[in-house]
Amino acid sequence: MDNRQKVKKVVDTLLGRDQNITIKAVCTILGVCPETIRNWRCNAYVARMKNIQREQRASRKKDELYERIDKYFGERVGQLVTSPDIYTWLGVRRSVIWRTSPEMTTYIHERLVIHNQEFRLNLSDFTKC
Repeated sequence: MDNRQKVKKVVDTLLGRDQNITIKAVCTILGVCPETIRNWRCNAYVARMKNIQREQRASRKKDELYERIDKYFGERVGQLVTSPDIYTWLGVRRSVIWRTSPEMTTYIHERLVIHNQEFRLNLSDFTKC
């Protein structure tokens, strides 16, 4: 196995285990110094895989947030919900989510509007009795 294949195998292992991909981690596992990795022309590969790992983690986090948002609304049927309520419950500020995933803030807003319209509709049906 040549040196590049060794680096690839280590990086793939780190990725599979969801351990941080860094030059230092690769060097430690292979027992070489960062200069050696550079000489093997593997720095760009390690950096590329580190970015892929970052994207995968961000995607998983988004998926988890979407699940938590759906759970939040599912647990509050028949209750009025405010925007600060959901962001407090999520433990993430709206501005942070908006910067990283503006589509998620739109999703939350749309769910909020629909949820509260249904709440008000059910409330008005109740008052008619």
